[in-house]
Amino acid sequence: MNLKTLILTGMMLLGSSVLFSQQIDNRLLKTYEETELKMLLESNKEKYELLVYALDEGLQIMTIIKEKGVKMAGSISLPSELYTFADLGLKITEMEQYYTIEGTENVLMVKSFSLLNRLKNGK
Repeated sequence: MNLKTLILTGMMLLGSSVLFSQQIDNRLLKTYEETELKMLLESNKEKYELLVYALDEGLQIMTIIKEKGVKMAGSISLPSELYTFADLGLKITEMEQYYTIEGTENVLMVKSFSLLNRLKNGK
C-alpha cells in the first residue's frame, strides 16, 4: 500500500466518522422535522444534544401540589410502556410544562432547556 492510498483511506474513514457523528437521533423525528433537527445540529449542537439528553431525562412524574400555583398546560394520558417526550408529541421549551395525568393525582413535568442543561452539567 503506497502513501497516497493510505492517506486517501484515512481521509475517507475520517469523513465517514464525521458524517456518522452528525446523524440525527430518529426518536426525535416523532416531534421535530428532520430539516429542523439538521439545522439545529449544524447551528446549535449544544441545544441538539440537550434534546437527545431529554429523551431519557426530560420527563418527571410528581404529585399535584396545588399551593404552588403551577399552571397546567393540559392533561395527558400516559402509555403503559416506556415513553419519551417525543413519544407523547411534546417538545422541550424554555419553560417547564406541567400536565395532569388522566386518572391519577399526579402531574407530568416536561423539563425546560435550562433545567436540562443544569442537570446534564451537574449544577
